[in-house]
Order: sequence, then structure tokens, then C-alpha cells
Amino acid sequence: MEQQQFIEVLKTMLTELSGAEVTEDTKPKDVLQPRLKESFAGGILFALGRNGHAEVAKKNVLPRTWASKTIKELAVHFIPVLMFLFLGLPAMSQFTISIGAAKTDLGQGAVTFLAGYAPRQDSIWKNQNNFLTGKNSFTLYYPEFIVQGGTADAFSSISLKVTGLHAIFRTKSAGRVTKVINGQKVTEDIVIPDFSKVFHAIPFSAGVETNQQFNYVNGIIETGWRPEFGTGPRARTLLGAIETGVYLQGGYKFYVDSTQGIGGKADETLEDPRSGILRARGHFGINTRTLIQFGGIKAGIVGDANAWYDFLNKKVYHSVLGSARFYFTDDNFIDLYYRNGAGMPTGNTGQQFGVQGTVTL
Repeated sequence: MEQQQFIEVLKTMLTELSGAEVTEDTKPKDVLQPRLKESFAGGILFALGRNGHAEVAKKNVLPRTWASKTIKELAVHFIPVLMFLFLGLPAMSQFTISIGAAKTDLGQGAVTFLAGYAPRQDSIWKNQNNFLTGKNSFTLYYPEFIVQGGTADAFSSISLKVTGLHAIFRTKSAGRVTKVINGQKVTEDIVIPDFSKVFHAIPFSAGVETNQQFNYVNGIIETGWRPEFGTGPRARTLLGAIETGVYLQGGYKFYVDSTQGIGGKADETLEDPRSGILRARGHFGINTRTLIQFGGIKAGIVGDANAWYDFLNKKVYHSVLGSARFYFTDDNFIDLYYRNGAGMPTGNTGQQFGVQGTVTL
């Protein structure tokens, strides 16, 4: 592909995912829902791999903070790579730290913290081992580590897993390109994902989960289905702000010791140590991004709800979180939040409300 062809490919995919009017000066982070950054990045690598630039896709040379670059800057970045195969540009992982103050279910004040690591969104995967291209799909996977805890009886959990996404979509032609194959000129379609149509994400993960006191360790495998309805002309409607999915979890609960936590640290599940785990999970999320703006600060609403059904013990668990979010940048913000239920692995039914600041490194 020539540079201008690639610019048009990027504009088409970003327009279909965001519903926004996209120009060469548009930055993906300004128009994309956070959950769709992976789809756009995967679309870039899919388009390269399917259209004669497999070596570039194989080396996965998305620049650091790619979502903050304009469409033209992304295209200019890749064209020298296509010409000279300069494949040493770095990628950068994300490390997120959140610290806050909360009132807990026992009426105590607590300092809360949340730390997470995942090489995704504004950074993508470093090598082809983490990204696979199919005829009308791509698969990506990466490590993820999340620790939640705090003083007093703040909610507590630890999760360490390999997580990923298999995206299935329709494809379409974005023009024609001429290649030389075995000394012969061949003209072929430029094949790209058709993100204007509903596409399907199949998330999957495998790892361990526990609480802050390591009283038990759950080995868990999860897979599910997340339909992406909020793209194309629907991206600027309420559908574009909503994420839904259904999941199936299976595994085993390993016994460590009999120590019992209190409040938000207590294990309130009916899942017995030294026994199997089989759960269904339903998820609903909403992220309005910017609803209002005053000065340099943007504000929006973020919500996240999960319900688990324990098939083996016929028990339902839940976690509901609602936040008013104030953005200083896309990755640095303050939340005023209310949370009811810790969800799994503790199944804790308590509640917390407070304020929390988040910084992404």
C-alpha cells in the first residue's frame, strides 16, 4: 500500500469504530471508546498482514502511545517501516495505580488502592507470538495483573492471568493494490475489517485469583462472548457507550489456610476449598466519556455491573460500581464512586463509597 492508501484505510476503520468524522489530524484516543482501542490496533495489524506487509505486522511495530498520534502520523510512521524495514521501534506497557479514601460497610474509614498491569490500549504487543491473523479474524493475548486492597476492611482481591481476545468480523475492500509475485504484476483488493457492521469478540483468560490474605487460590479459566453493537452509525448513540457480555468460568479452589478476613476481606462464597468451580457471569458496562467540560477538566459517567451464578452451590454474587469521573487527561482522572458487592473471588456483599485518583504510567 502507498501512504495515501494506508491513510484512507486508517480513516475508514476509525470512522466505523467511533462514528466520528475522521480526518488525517484525528487522534484515535479522542474518538474511540477505551474498549475499542484493541479492535482498532488489531485492525491496523490485520490490514498490514493481509495486504502484503506481513513482516511489519509480524514485528508489531505500533509506536508507543500510538492512540495519541494523528492518522497521518500513524501512516507516516508505517510507510518508512514498509520501505526500509526499520523494525526496532519500542512498545510500552501500561501500569495503572489508583489510591483513594473510602467509607466501608463496617463504617470505618479506609485507604484503598488498586494496581494493574496490562500491555494494551495505548501500547500493544511486542511480537507476533501475541498476535495472530486469520481470514476474517485476529487473536491477541497478553499478561494481566490486578491487585486491589486497602486498610481496615476495604475490598480485597488479586488476579494474575493471561487474557486475550478473538475478534471475528466481516471484511471488505478498501481499494486495489498492485503487487509483484514471482516476477508478475498482480492487482488485488486491499482487505480490511468492516467495523461498520456488528462484530463479535470472544474474550478468554486463564490464571489465578485470591484475596489479599492468600487464604485460598482459585485456578480459573474463562471464556465468553461480547457483541460489539456500538460501531458504525450506532457509535454516537447510547449503544456506543455500552458494553455487554456473557461468560463461563471453570476451575478449582485450592486450600491454603483457615484464616478468616473481616468486612471487605472476608470470603463470603459457598465455594469450598479443595473443590471445583463452575460459574456463569453476566457483564454490563457504560462509559459516557465526556458529558461536560469546564476549563481543562472533562467529566463523565462510568458504570460497571457483574453478576455471577455458582452452578455447584446455586448461589448468586454481584458487583455494581458507579462513578462520576473527572478527567485531567484520558489516562489520569479522579472518581467519586459507590460500589455494592466485591464480586468474585470473595463474593463479599459489603459496600464502599469514596474518592479515588488514578494515574497511568
